[in-house]
Amino acid sequence: MSPSQHAPTDTSALIAFSKRFAPLPGACLALIVVLGLVGLAWEPAAIAATVLGIVATIALVFAGRIGIVIAAWRDKTAQGLLSLFVPIYAYYYAFTRKGAALNSVVVLVSALIPALATMLVLQMTYSLYSPAGRSAARQQASQQRADRMRDMILQRESDFADDAELVTATYRIAGNVSRAPNADTVEQLLSEFKSYVPKSVTLDPVARSLSFQYRGPDNLQSQYGLYLASRTGIVLLPAGP
Repeated sequence: MSPSQHAPTDTSALIAFSKRFAPLPGACLALIVVLGLVGLAWEPAAIAATVLGIVATIALVFAGRIGIVIAAWRDKTAQGLLSLFVPIYAYYYAFTRKGAALNSVVVLVSALIPALATMLVLQMTYSLYSPAGRSAARQQASQQRADRMRDMILQRESDFADDAELVTATYRIAGNVSRAPNADTVEQLLSEFKSYVPKSVTLDPVARSLSFQYRGPDNLQSQYGLYLASRTGIVLLPAGP
């Protein structure tokens, strides 16, 4: 029987194998994509998608290579050894002998599916969870907290009388005191509030203390502290009068 009579049979068998095998890389692709989308909001899902993609890629490459080696080994031991240690010969053998060896090439090539999906997940999520991305997210969250606290203070101030009780807010600076802003920066941040008494900021890095005066209720001190902490990145603990 001539080679041309074998070709349709080989092609049909290859197509049939591809159809049977397709659900496996397809399922990997679907799962990686779903986990990757969830990973946009939840880091563990992004990690799981990446790990799954890497494992699936390695497994498919390994299975494809081993399949070619086994097919070549069954033909001749020398061909099996060559296929194992000389990848180019393995592919040459698979394409020239076809059959089970060519099926293994399908498995090998299918490794591109999870590999490309993993690269896509990394592209989508790296900017979120990289050190720079985390820093930007923290800064944005801090800015949002500061805006909320500012709005709360401004809203409460509308109910304060001009001659409200004078309160001295005192805080202890926790953490790295070298990150503490200077008195002028604190003065500038507080100047937008009418309850704040201008030029009353006292900041002592050595004593780790910050104080200023405002007119209003005592419990406003905690909101002022949260506002300044969000704006400056330092931790302020109320120290009492």
